[in-house]
Amino acid sequence: MHGYTSSDSLSDPGWTSYFQVTLGSTPATASVTNVPAELALEAQVYGNANENYASLGFVQGTANGASLSFTTDVTIVPSPHYVVVEPVTNPNAYGSGSTPASYVTNPYKLVVTQ
Repeated sequence: MHGYTSSDSLSDPGWTSYFQVTLGSTPATASVTNVPAELALEAQVYGNANENYASLGFVQGTANGASLSFTTDVTIVPSPHYVVVEPVTNPNAYGSGSTPASYVTNPYKLVVTQ
């Protein structure tokens, strides 16, 4: 996710994190913990080209700093898949005064398991 920035627009691609994970044929669980106090996040697992890059699971945080967890709702075609993590609402780009926002110094943790 973004480092120190002056842009708080969600259209800025620096606010979206993309990951590629290799998954087997069973449903996968994705968890996002250590979510920064200034952000509410959402996470989504996408299928591969054989699955037309369809969404296989999604969760949206309900509050700033809230952890996320979900299990994909389908059996997966074994191969690389994609996880996207991004803010739900416009983040505070600056932090407070000379103190950077917590997402700069304390990043979230994503774990995908099967």
